[in-house]
Amino acid sequence: MREGIRELVQREALREVEAGLAAIGARGVVLKGMALALRAREAGDAIPSRATGDVDVYVESGRAPALRRHLLEQGFGGAPEARPTSTHHLAAVSTRGIQVEIHTRIAAPSWGLPEAEMLRRVRPLESARRLDTLDPEGLLLHSMVHCSQHCFSHGLRAAWDVLAVLRTGPDVDWARLAGWVKALRAPRGFWVPAAVLARELGLPLPPELVREAPRDALQRNLEAIAARRLFRVAERVDELHPVSRSAVLLLLHDSVAARARYLGALFRWALARPGRRPGLARSTPSGVGRLRQAWRHFRQYRGATRRVAADED
Repeated sequence: MREGIRELVQREALREVEAGLAAIGARGVVLKGMALALRAREAGDAIPSRATGDVDVYVESGRAPALRRHLLEQGFGGAPEARPTSTHHLAAVSTRGIQVEIHTRIAAPSWGLPEAEMLRRVRPLESARRLDTLDPEGLLLHSMVHCSQHCFSHGLRAAWDVLAVLRTGPDVDWARLAGWVKALRAPRGFWVPAAVLARELGLPLPPELVREAPRDALQRNLEAIAARRLFRVAERVDELHPVSRSAVLLLLHDSVAARARYLGALFRWALARPGRRPGLARSTPSGVGRLRQAWRHFRQYRGATRRVAADED
């Protein structure tokens, strides 16, 4: 009953978003789990979609603040003057316990997603005149990169999403997807979770696609980290120690130039970001505790990579 009520509230929030888009003369692209749920509903998929939390909608960056102001005027909760809480979305607004995140980019710019091409290939929703979703290739790419962005948290959710895309969008252009992955600044952000999920859960990804994944020592070490976290961890990205989080994301970037770009983006955001969200300090360790957590994560990483090396021998 709770899930049913939550879904009704989510639908109403999405209707409010669509009304706001009409008011400002813009279109939006529904992202993540809500996009897959809407696609499954329109396709008549007999398998229920997974539970979704927030409502994530991409809006052209020049129109996004206007949509946020409109929703606040319609009674959504949130501070009008709140600064963006991420490099790719505005501060969330909420209604009856459902958060709405208005994205100005599909994902963090450090990944280098081909967003212009992805947005040119969006597919309209029959049930919403001003809302689209990404095409199957875009949904798959975003799902895997989002999983890596969260340091391989919620792996079962990512696997469910892959299966949902394959059921409702069987016409996947695997060559295009492979080309998009190759052009990323951190292609391993796709290959690591995709390879582990395909191997461990038997996801029906084409063998020719999986064979495109790197086969070097760094890939094996990253897959060891992913295998440890994908099926055990369900946390927000900011609950992981920032040193550990940054270390994993740095490893996903292959070249020195890509790592320098990532560190530059991290530094610029650290200078521009607003204050920490209320309650965050209570949920994460500080001082000596943070150093101990980082050291524990490093020891876990070393242990996992030694086991991988021993298995290879």
